[in-house]
Amino acid sequence: MNDPIQRPAATPLTRRRRYAIAALPLLLVQPVHGFAQSNGAKPQQEAPAGAVAPEAPSSGRNFQGPPLADQPAGVAVPRPPTEPPPAPGFQPAQADPSQQPPMQPPPPPGAPQAGGVPPAEPDAADPPARVGRLARMVGNVSYRAPDQEEWTPARMNYSVTAGTAFFTQPGARSAIEVNQTLIALDSNTDFQIAELTDQGMVATLPQGSVYFRLRGLLPDETFEVVTPRGTVSMAADGRYLVEAGDDNRPTRISVFDGNAAAHGDGFDTPIPRGQTLVLIGAGAPQGNWEPARGTPLMAWAATLEGKAPVPESARQMTGASVLSQYGSWTRSPDYGDVWYPRVEQGWAPYRNGQWVWRDPWGWTWVDEQPWGFAPSHYGRWVQVGPRWAWAPQPVILVEEPDYFRPRRPYWAPALVTFFAGAVVVGALTRPVGWIPLGPREPYYPWWRASPRYVQYVNYRAVPNVRAVNNQWAQFAGRPGGGPG
Repeated sequence: MNDPIQRPAATPLTRRRRYAIAALPLLLVQPVHGFAQSNGAKPQQEAPAGAVAPEAPSSGRNFQGPPLADQPAGVAVPRPPTEPPPAPGFQPAQADPSQQPPMQPPPPPGAPQAGGVPPAEPDAADPPARVGRLARMVGNVSYRAPDQEEWTPARMNYSVTAGTAFFTQPGARSAIEVNQTLIALDSNTDFQIAELTDQGMVATLPQGSVYFRLRGLLPDETFEVVTPRGTVSMAADGRYLVEAGDDNRPTRISVFDGNAAAHGDGFDTPIPRGQTLVLIGAGAPQGNWEPARGTPLMAWAATLEGKAPVPESARQMTGASVLSQYGSWTRSPDYGDVWYPRVEQGWAPYRNGQWVWRDPWGWTWVDEQPWGFAPSHYGRWVQVGPRWAWAPQPVILVEEPDYFRPRRPYWAPALVTFFAGAVVVGALTRPVGWIPLGPREPYYPWWRASPRYVQYVNYRAVPNVRAVNNQWAQFAGRPGGGPG
């Protein structure tokens, strides 16, 4: 057949790009059908009181990874240096948030003690600032966190970072949100995220189908998917469908809107809008063009997209796109854009959910509400009269220079103040409760972080972020060593 794939001579740039992909611990230039299966579950840590205990894997529900194959695992997952300690007996605070004391949180469970830790260089040892979430799932979906080797049942609002892997079992589907982008996984799909930064995403698709609805990409941002027959690069907002194929079925890459290209062994070709590139064969594949056609996965994903506009202050916050379905936006003279959830009387933030251990942060809040991700990890909760409201950027600042602003809002594991119990021999006991940080109250991490991280995670949440940054630098960025 006539081969439509463009096959330019290799240049230093294309060689470097291919070497960069090959250097990832993915090993997907060979036919890969899956990675190691595990029927065991990582021992769960004792859940804090008042939180929902994690659901353990069940042999009856068959929570596991893709079928065992001869090839090595797709994404290399490092083991944590130490297992997390048991959680203390946390209890949700029954306190008036308007009267909360301006205290800083002591280190949460498992944090190193303050003292002797040198300050981190800017961004050198910081945790991920860009975090996605599991937004929807139908059927049995398995999840593997970056710090785990075993597969566990997925839960709504689980955080998604580099090293996270999902497997949708037969008959299941799931959807991931990353800022404004929606990624839908079809049945029997193995999807592993190798990188997730402000420069984009690199993921692998050994099997199955994934639909991308890209929104809000920055000018230099690219989403890349490595399939058994080549890599797909998506560099603009749009709609894309990637079907991995297998030994008997072709790899199919469809572009409905946007800008994409496919490259691999001996080829590098753009894919026009409205077209599907069909790749067949092993090694240097052959290709054909077909008109792009929609699928049931795309129709399902369309039902998940938020219909109402999101205020600019929250637009790049993961999970904000669904808030209009569960509450209402308005403007406050004190806090700018605020969102009121539709909740029962007496409801309070950070009450319905669970604490889970997630490296590198430690204890991380997982809210059980479908709308709970963005308000738990960005902005601040405030009280306007008798009602709780969430303010994505409660401080309206004068224009700052570009270097002072983060490219996107920074994610935090939980924007709360922990408070401790009794004083024992001059020292505070472990934390026993928590309440949301008050409006304009600074957030100090309980792990080592650079001053720039503290500056960016508090941007437009406190009036004088430079002062917060300077205080953190004075305390050498020590875990638990923030001012207070």
